[in-house]
Amino acid sequence: MRISREKVITICIYSLVILSILQLMNGNYTKANEFSRVYLYKMAEDSILSILQSAAFLLAVVAAFSIKLSYGKTINIIISVLLLCVCFWSLFEIFNGKSIQSIVLSGVSPFIYLSVFCIAFGRQESVWKMIKRHSPYLALICSVSSVIFAVTAISKYSMVSGLAPYMIMYTSAFWFISITVFCTNVKPLYKWVLVFYCVLIPILYGSRGWTITSMIMMIMYTFRDTHKRGDKKFAIKLVLPTVFLLLYLVGTSVFSEQFDYFFGRIGETTRIQQYRYILQSLDVSSIIGGGMNASYSFGGNKYYQYFDNVFIFTYLHFGLVMAVCYYLLILIPIFKVTRRKTNSLPDAERGLLYVFILWFISINGLSVYNGITYDAKNILLMLCLGRFLYISKQLRAYTGEVLEEYEQ
Repeated sequence: MRISREKVITICIYSLVILSILQLMNGNYTKANEFSRVYLYKMAEDSILSILQSAAFLLAVVAAFSIKLSYGKTINIIISVLLLCVCFWSLFEIFNGKSIQSIVLSGVSPFIYLSVFCIAFGRQESVWKMIKRHSPYLALICSVSSVIFAVTAISKYSMVSGLAPYMIMYTSAFWFISITVFCTNVKPLYKWVLVFYCVLIPILYGSRGWTITSMIMMIMYTFRDTHKRGDKKFAIKLVLPTVFLLLYLVGTSVFSEQFDYFFGRIGETTRIQQYRYILQSLDVSSIIGGGMNASYSFGGNKYYQYFDNVFIFTYLHFGLVMAVCYYLLILIPIFKVTRRKTNSLPDAERGLLYVFILWFISINGLSVYNGITYDAKNILLMLCLGRFLYISKQLRAYTGEVLEEYEQ
């Protein structure tokens, strides 16, 4: 019995979400130091769940291999160069004594960049319809799990910071919500609930970057929605700040400690310090990359490996070529749209432009813990990228009348 591609990708995405939740349930919290009131989360190293998560991720990539790429020479060259880089760094790590299993399961594995092959799913109309159909449910699953993780942690430890389960699940929820809000036909009320969730939750979590990103999303959706529904334009613009003010008042009353923590962090300059430290550690020789073990000194840790800016993170570990190729894949659809009117695009695909803008600003360091990992969001965003590139190519080849089928 042959399983269709849309079923394979659906199973992979749901599996990645569920496995991520299960893995996060096995971690524990410890105090940042003996004098601190803040607790930090340490993820459990569960090899079985890690293997299953990596397997689900790579299964989606393998399924994409069977689809012919037809997005033009530029895209094909970029993906080919990325594949060569993945092969080079994999062999490099093997020659340096790492096992294939440790390379595949690592959080900084070069295999994670194979997700770019999932843009091939963009040609599959059935896969795109599946994404639009399931995104509202996946957004709900990730959002609810994020809130449950947060309530459990805050009720027990009061003040929690860093890479915590609720922040990881919020990051996944944000991208499923973005697809739901900009690319689906679900009821506007549900969309507005999701938008306000995206704005309020990071304030409670004390995340400045995600608060700014979610506010940008809210502004984008407000003007896009009022443009489509001109008769309610002024009403929505009036309701929007009013509702946001009410949310703020309720939040400061019910979650006063979390709000005080958030607003107390606004003047902090930790991100600037992090940029200063990593730029001091980079030199001309780092252009080729330092491999999976590449690190820099930050916050008293001499072997700090993570950085919220995906370009610098990729540059640090795998060099300039790999970083530039990954970024070009994101920038190309944005540049394509600026060269032509977006009115000719189907409504759902036009909404993807907003998703890519949010994606671009978030991976440039605005939003924390939004890196390239073995999770559902990286499969989802590459699939959406492929869809946008495919429709853009069709626009160059056919008239708007031929593309009416994609409006359905």
